[in-house]
Amino acid sequence: MPWAATSAWKIGDEYDQSRGCNNSIDGNLNRGAFESNCGGDFADSGWKSKGRRTWHRCAKACGSKIGYQPDRSGHPCDGANYVKGIPIKISMSTDHSGVRSSFKSDAEGAFFCRYPDTPQAMQAASGRLQNNVATADNKTMYNQLIYGTNIGNKYTSSGYCENVNNLPHVVHKDGRTCFDMIKDGVSASAAEIKGRKFCESNRTDPKCRCINVADPGFLDRCRQNPTWAGCKEINAAFEEFKKAGIKTDSGLFGNADCLVPQICSGSNLYQPESRMQACATKMAICNQVMALDNIQAAAGVKAVQGCNINFEAEQKKKDDAKAAAAAADKAAADKAAADKAAADKAVADRSAADKAAADKAAADKAAADKAATDKAAADKAAAAKLAADTAAAKARAAGASPAQVQAAADKAAADVESKPIEDFLKPTGFGVLSGFSTTQLGIGAGGAILLCCCCIILLILAMSGGSNGGGSGRFRR
Repeated sequence: MPWAATSAWKIGDEYDQSRGCNNSIDGNLNRGAFESNCGGDFADSGWKSKGRRTWHRCAKACGSKIGYQPDRSGHPCDGANYVKGIPIKISMSTDHSGVRSSFKSDAEGAFFCRYPDTPQAMQAASGRLQNNVATADNKTMYNQLIYGTNIGNKYTSSGYCENVNNLPHVVHKDGRTCFDMIKDGVSASAAEIKGRKFCESNRTDPKCRCINVADPGFLDRCRQNPTWAGCKEINAAFEEFKKAGIKTDSGLFGNADCLVPQICSGSNLYQPESRMQACATKMAICNQVMALDNIQAAAGVKAVQGCNINFEAEQKKKDDAKAAAAAADKAAADKAAADKAAADKAVADRSAADKAAADKAAADKAAADKAATDKAAADKAAAAKLAADTAAAKARAAGASPAQVQAAADKAAADVESKPIEDFLKPTGFGVLSGFSTTQLGIGAGGAILLCCCCIILLILAMSGGSNGGGSGRFRR
């Protein structure tokens, strides 16, 4: 936790107490209580009572009557989470601290204040007037919080930015980081030393990419540690060079900047102790470079080999070609998709048409089957009636009684009705007689002929009797 020391003044009275303020009676100090949180109350004046007892006008260490300058209200330790008293003027005179000279000569009290160990707390302190005016050893509280403090080897603390892990943290309201604060407040070399130390345990931090690829072993190191900052770019560029036929053991590579130009450029990068040397690759076949997707990755190659490559222009050509190829691929893909959609629609349409045709054929067949069944039923009814009529005629011819005639007709009709409808669906060439066998048709025909003969005989007999005028008497003779 970062601490900061500060002078303090009393700007009002909070309580009066005889013989001294809390934790410092009669000039004697209760050090443990005085240096506990908010235990360092102090006074600026006193008076004698009638009983000759000395009274002190006191202010509480964490009260509202403490100022960061004479007659300037506002606690100098605003934002702190622990306020320890420093006994520089107990009972308005006695120094129990041994560090009185580190504070303002007219200061009436002093504190050693602890702040949260967070970048947010440091940013807030950078914006507080008290933290940037109140001092000890001529260092503002904010300065002490950032860089550390040592008050007579008794009140000491490391600064927030002395912790190397805090190096990239923003600690000032204007956006400066610990690295920036060290660079501005100490030196650029001190900041770079901190940066290298930070990168030893933070290899994946983007600020460490230049340090990670700085020495000649960067290729092997990046292959072994692909997640390190900068190594992703190095490995990708290296693979592009390999596509051109350059082997990993060819010794033709220079430094990392030859593979990834400007990899160490940028004000926010931590720099290695030794800056990179100029790119000095020995590639001899120019078309290998021209075959790279990232032609600009070889922009640092010496032009004395006679390639005379305009890397920017060649890269634009390659990028334009890629864009054109991508557009062509998209157009082809779009056309293929459209063709497939059209083919799928045609198949769907044909399937729908086939189904419609099948449905119509099924409907037509159902209608034809119904018509055939209806016709068969009609034929069966006609056949039953014909059979009944034929049987009745035959029975009459045989001299049967009316009941017998009706019974014969009913039986003949029942025989036809008992036959399955399918018998009447079969084409026989006899129309309504298709329900009868040849024998039945023969018997029916014979019966009809016999009936006709009987009728003729009766007609002849009737005619003969009429011509003789009373033929019935003739027969009686």
